[in-house]
Amino acid sequence: MKSVTINDIAQELGLSRNTVSKVLNGKAMPEKTKRLVLEKAKEMNYKQLADEEHKHFRILLLAGKPLTNYYFYIPVLRSIENACYERGDQLFQHVCRDGEDASIYLKENIGSLRFDGIICIEFFNRSMIKSILSLNISTVFLDAPVEMSGAGNFDIVLQDNYTPIEAELNRLVEQCNIKSIGFVGDPSHCLSFRERYETVLITSGLHDLPHRKDMDFIYPDGYSVFHNRYLMVREIRAKTLCDVYVCANDFIARQFINALDVAGYSVPRDIKVIGFDYTPDSNAMKPTITSVAVEPESVADAIILAIRNRILNPNLSKTLCVVHSNLALKESTSTEPKRR
Repeated sequence: MKSVTINDIAQELGLSRNTVSKVLNGKAMPEKTKRLVLEKAKEMNYKQLADEEHKHFRILLLAGKPLTNYYFYIPVLRSIENACYERGDQLFQHVCRDGEDASIYLKENIGSLRFDGIICIEFFNRSMIKSILSLNISTVFLDAPVEMSGAGNFDIVLQDNYTPIEAELNRLVEQCNIKSIGFVGDPSHCLSFRERYETVLITSGLHDLPHRKDMDFIYPDGYSVFHNRYLMVREIRAKTLCDVYVCANDFIARQFINALDVAGYSVPRDIKVIGFDYTPDSNAMKPTITSVAVEPESVADAIILAIRNRILNPNLSKTLCVVHSNLALKESTSTEPKRR
């Protein structure tokens, strides 16, 4: 029987040979295209893919701290576990406690467990990341520190932090006569937060809106501030406020809306608020929070695809894989007129 070629797959899909080749060789491509090509290659029993499918790996899932966003992380972890089970991979898991150095755990176990790859979740400590990468084990990070630079045997998986937020801000500017857009959170905390902050800056620039940093609510990894409603209310009363705020995540958005209410502002009548993560809590409060949702299963699929490709191709340049996300439009950005 004739062997299946890249040209055969490209012809079946109506794609160029170059596109199919890039996917099969682990180059950075849109997630939808990757899935389409890999599914067709598997269906047609493409030999290289079939050979790779039969390889089994020992993978460590390493969490930098206890994972508190259960609504997102539990489905992600379950999907990763299922994917490893189906492929015959062994999955090991370790959660770092407060003050624990992950590199010590790795050095103590690297000889006996012989990991082929590492999946890092909630890892933003640069010194620990440097120690992990020094082991030269294929690694994939779900999110990463801001400006994570340098070469290395690693890839990064991120949600789309730009498109849904920018689309909603554009709508609000056009329909509600928005004059200013602000940010609530810490842009230096991680790459995802930084991209959400950059969306505020980019959209403000596109509409010629001035961006004043003194109207933002930015604290260095300031969760203690967001846990203290008194401090938030005091900050709100001391500032001139924007017409709309993008919050780094839904937890911050909930705390911010509650503090605005205490300070005498109504959401969305006076100020509009956008969150991120689309957690159930954001949909249970009043007003419900406009947020950005991503399918945890899609994130898990991207991670598994990335770690297996990285193990098989450790010398490839690092890639950034962006997972599609959607806007969940709720009450916190409804277009009712502002109070006069």
